[in-house]
Amino acid sequence: MAGATTQPPTALDSNVHQGFFGESFVAVIAAAAGFDVDFPRLGHAIDFSISARGPKGTSRSRKIDVQVKTWAKPRYKGETLAYPLEVSAYNNMCGSDHDVRQYVVLCLVPEEYLQYADANHRRMRLQRSAYWFSLREQEPDFTLPEGSSKTIFVPTSQLLTVLTLQALVHGNEQAAVVDI
Repeated sequence: MAGATTQPPTALDSNVHQGFFGESFVAVIAAAAGFDVDFPRLGHAIDFSISARGPKGTSRSRKIDVQVKTWAKPRYKGETLAYPLEVSAYNNMCGSDHDVRQYVVLCLVPEEYLQYADANHRRMRLQRSAYWFSLREQEPDFTLPEGSSKTIFVPTSQLLTVLTLQALVHGNEQAAVVDI
């Protein structure tokens, strides 16, 4: 592509750009699954909620909260992604005392922003993939220093797709796993 640049043409910070793309990537999957995406107005520890319409079509009765993390240089450990999650995010999302089920969604992205999306007249392709992970069964670890990280091991079988997201929103984590 003539005149291509490796820096975004705006003053957008590359980490902010990468994070915005990851959130948009997950929102596209939610839209394809027929769900609504709601962004909190106050500084919540989640990025957004994904919800289904209620049984009468008038309200949202099935909902999950997600925190999207993006990663351009993933580290694999067997069939898992070994992701260093910030302690504050880890402690906030641990435990089963949340009113709404919460998930970390790890979105793997290309290092080069020009590879985020590719389109032609027949299709649009977004790069690369997203994986879901629940910390509901984990206990917060308040012994870890603030500003540090705790590695979580996200199974690659927990690929986020239209079907797996539908299963998550409807409370069926067992159906939200794909064959590797």
